[in-house]
Amino acid sequence: MTRLPQITDMRFRTLVLIFLLAELVSYTGYFFPAINTAGFFVTVAAALVLSLKRLEYGLYFVLAELILGGKSGALFSFEYGGFFLSLRMALFIVIIAVWFAKMIGRKKLTIVSFLRQPSLRWWGILGIAVLWGIIVGLARGNDFGNVFLDANGYFYAALILPVWWALKGANYESVANSRISNSEIRKSQSNSQFAPLGTVFFAATTLLALKTLFAVYLFTHAGSNFIGANLAPFYRWIRDTGVGEITWLPGNFARVFFQSQIYNVMAFFAVLVILMRTPSHSPSERGRNWLQFPPLFKGRFGGVLILNTAVIIVSLSRSFWVGMIAGLLVVAVVSGRIGRIRHIGRLVGLLAGSAVAAVLLLLAFARFPFPKPAPADLGTAVQSRLEAGDAGQSRWNLLPAMWSTVREHPILGSGFGRTVTYISNDPRVREVSRTGEYTTYAFEWGWIDVWVKMGLMGLIGLIGLMGRIGIMLYRRAKTDPRALAALAVLAVLASINIFTPYLNHPLGLGILILLAGISIACQEKRLMVS
Repeated sequence: MTRLPQITDMRFRTLVLIFLLAELVSYTGYFFPAINTAGFFVTVAAALVLSLKRLEYGLYFVLAELILGGKSGALFSFEYGGFFLSLRMALFIVIIAVWFAKMIGRKKLTIVSFLRQPSLRWWGILGIAVLWGIIVGLARGNDFGNVFLDANGYFYAALILPVWWALKGANYESVANSRISNSEIRKSQSNSQFAPLGTVFFAATTLLALKTLFAVYLFTHAGSNFIGANLAPFYRWIRDTGVGEITWLPGNFARVFFQSQIYNVMAFFAVLVILMRTPSHSPSERGRNWLQFPPLFKGRFGGVLILNTAVIIVSLSRSFWVGMIAGLLVVAVVSGRIGRIRHIGRLVGLLAGSAVAAVLLLLAFARFPFPKPAPADLGTAVQSRLEAGDAGQSRWNLLPAMWSTVREHPILGSGFGRTVTYISNDPRVREVSRTGEYTTYAFEWGWIDVWVKMGLMGLIGLIGLMGRIGIMLYRRAKTDPRALAALAVLAVLASINIFTPYLNHPLGLGILILLAGISIACQEKRLMVS
């Protein structure tokens, strides 16, 4: 008898090593373009071949790239004669093309059937709002290049289609690719068709956390001749590939902020809820309660929680901190409503313990005695982030200008590519403009950005979509820890988007797609693992 393909046998450590190898090749390719190009085509070819076999295999590539690729998704890229294609865009094209080819071969799963799903109609409304924003932007004479660059981040939301196919169409692909019966396939799916997703997710977020701590170590030991000589190339690789940004703060401490660390926030809540809802004497039960993640079967939840807590602290992101408060409130309120007061006690203990351990971990990296570290004060760095600073003041200067733009077209919106002029205190802007006057179509204040570009239709579509996902998760949150963790992450994402726009970018939309998939799968009880 032919068995279903099982990626669940892939070990966590093996995936971490594969991802680490990809990072090292990317770093080498930064200096040797031929290696970068080879890495690009090898990764894209592997994703294409595996996607043709089973679409969800390609989605694992997409998830890992989102977490490791950061803001720009250009760990690998292809350039020729002024043409530039990032790995993220290439994977998007591959997955959409493979999905479309598979959809043509199966009449029962079409876009029409997608829109018939009550939980998924809001995605269609959001898509219409994006199209509206493009039409309005062009009609109002906004620069065509700005319109495209402003709107293209939303195109990533189209990946909900292959994700939905993978959830709904898995039976069909399994029958087509094997000789086993429908009943055997359904039995296999009851043990989680998407169990490997958890392994990929936690392997990638763990490597991202270790990469963050490695950057902390390098920048706090820059006085060493060897490290100092290699620090600039490492920094340029991080900056130019769009993975993140590293800046010096008061206290001689480096802020290591990768935009994709929002996935570490997601990992934090995943582990936190399991630890809170499961007695400490049942580590095996914790493993069964979440997506399959081999290290967690061995009771290593605490280490994963501490590692992600350290990332959240060292990111020194005020938006992340606001999001964390919102997520923790959701966890506390839902736990209180179902009468699990003891869970709240565990929550407080876990937060206090993980915070102390995370600070000690950061200090261990920052003060590691070899080579001799430079003096650094994490407390002073944190205090500096609690003050507005140049970046914070610039964000507040932008707000009145955005409200003025909203009032111009509050119903229909101003369309993508609409620019706003305001006074920025960013030193880079001040170098070019002595007055600090700055004109841009890329705004902070994510929710207002949606209103400016797509009008009320955009706001209604996005709020309605998140509201629908939230309702589906809440119905399961009382009994299913995965749904509670996902509900908390939804609150985190909505709160962060107030200040920092994530929902107009693949990083935020990727999380929203994940949450939508979890809400559907939890509702159908298809994510349970053996």
